[in-house]
Amino acid sequence: MFNFPANGHYSDKFPNGKTMCELNFVNTKMHGEQLIFHSDGILRYRIYCEYGKKHGLCESFHPNGKYDYIHNYLNSKQEGKQQEFNKNGDLVYEYNYLNHKLFGPQIEYDSSGSGLIRSYIEYDSNAKIIKNNKI
Repeated sequence: MFNFPANGHYSDKFPNGKTMCELNFVNTKMHGEQLIFHSDGILRYRIYCEYGKKHGLCESFHPNGKYDYIHNYLNSKQEGKQQEFNKNGDLVYEYNYLNHKLFGPQIEYDSSGSGLIRSYIEYDSNAKIIKNNKI
């Protein structure tokens, strides 16, 4: 069982001695940069929080150290540019949120890493599709 502090820094290790997590708390809530690692010590998540809510950049990494996704949050809701990657670190999906709703272009790229666009969908400010081109 974890014994998180009300305020301050918490870290823990896997049985193999590698770092499991580096967490920060204010008034019992995660605050600031939070780091969570794969069991081999490779960074798995880097998350920024404000008083227990995801706020700002949230990055996830594949076990090989390449990006899995990059998301942005405002009060624990996705906001702004969001990106997802394949295991080779190639961008495969890109979309945006405005006021916690899909907005603007949503682009799916070929998963081979070629950069070719497979689909393009565009949303208006009410999250309604105004353009849908499957390629």
